[in-house]
Amino acid sequence: MDVDLFEIKCRIDEGSTIANSRSSGVVKSEEVVATARILVDKLADIRYTDTLAFTNELGETIERKPKEINVKRHVSGKPILTEVIV
Repeated sequence: MDVDLFEIKCRIDEGSTIANSRSSGVVKSEEVVATARILVDKLADIRYTDTLAFTNELGETIERKPKEINVKRHVSGKPILTEVIV
């Protein structure tokens, strides 16, 4: 299977939250949920089957598939930004 690798200039905002699992009002477990929001200029050809990879300032390489893809458009209808949540 051939894999086409390519780079896209983008901005990546990383973050995490603690998600609590509750049962009858009692916290059963806590788990850290990490997310990243990738912002790409205009309309980017990114699909749910793609694997996105980036390396942050700490040298950690993260590889994930998109969970959400949103195209932000100008009032005229032209795409101005593609937002990808991983």
